Amino acid sequence: LQTLLRDVTGTLFEIIRAGDSLYSINGSEFFLILPFTPEEGVRVIAERIRRMLSEHDWAQVGKISVSLGCTTRGNGDTSTHSLRDRAVTAMLEARKRGADSAWFSPGEPVKA
Repeated sequence: LQTLLRDVTGTLFEIIRAGDSLYSINGSEFFLILPFTPEEGVRVIAERIRRMLSEHDWAQVGKISVSLGCTTRGNGDTSTHSLRDRAVTAMLEARKRGADSAWFSPGEPVKA
């Protein structure tokens, strides 16, 4: 498992851009921070990640499935907890929809 996670991490680093951050949480889950990336850019990167990871034939296990939960920080959204909660909720929704899916939960609009 550790070799697979190392290989997946290497692939993620090939996909993300300079200035993006990659973190490993809960052993086999990853958390990406993509600063200054609008919703459409997040969707494009998520699909690229999903496609590259699921289409690759991994030496350790063959094919894998990927569930991605995505969100953006809205203007005035200062709570890292709400950002993480939205991302986790989106990931759980992606899992409910079946293997190899990505789900987007946008940031809340600022109320005037």
